[in-house]
Amino acid sequence: MPPCPQLDLRYNRLGREGSAAIAEALKANDSITHLNLEENGMSTFIKLAIDRRVRANQRRTQYVTR
Repeated sequence: MPPCPQLDLRYNRLGREGSAAIAEALKANDSITHLNLEENGMSTFIKLAIDRRVRANQRRTQYVTR
């Protein structure tokens, strides 16, 4: 199965536990380069953690595809 670089999870009411699980899962996933988590009741801390992980994936993907 090919990698899924984009994931849209808007309006899923992930809340604290769900968004923390997403952040944890991204540690083992380096193919997601675009992730939409609008309107999920996430804390700023979790948003920043997820953003750092996705940005790291973007840099890694850009490096590999050059």
